[in-house]
Amino acid sequence: MEAINLKRDENLESEIPNLSRLTHSLSATLLYPPIIVASDGKEDRPLKSSMSFIDGPFACSHHLVNMRTLPFPDNFTTPSYSSLFILHNLGLACKVNENMNHDSLCHDQPSRKYATKFEQVTMQSINRCSLTGMHAFEHLNDLSNINVSPMQLEAFNVTFAK
Repeated sequence: MEAINLKRDENLESEIPNLSRLTHSLSATLLYPPIIVASDGKEDRPLKSSMSFIDGPFACSHHLVNMRTLPFPDNFTTPSYSSLFILHNLGLACKVNENMNHDSLCHDQPSRKYATKFEQVTMQSINRCSLTGMHAFEHLNDLSNINVSPMQLEAFNVTFAK
């Protein structure tokens, strides 16, 4: 019987595995399918055929991880007008050949208008903060001022007007 000599590639251990843009897009499509809200028709109010949360898309590399209501600082049982908005800039694998046309999967085009404001609500303020939302760092003017470094998470405290 022949002995097999397995060598460890030291370069592989130092590399962090990353996905290509196509793989991220396909994975997000599987993990977060479209949400369809249906009504039994018993309510006597007009229904909207569509509703948008923001006025444009984020860049393809940005993923909204979570948006949750924050409580009032002095009463944790009562929701406030603030929400913790957590974004992740996925980053991409540089070794993966990206010669595919991603126009159908991605909105990263120079002429594309990206998200600048929320729809259906009025934003009072937005601040970069810690991941817990407890410490504010920097005031931003609108969503277009959000910048997340590749492969990083950033949290933002978004306060809506009453």
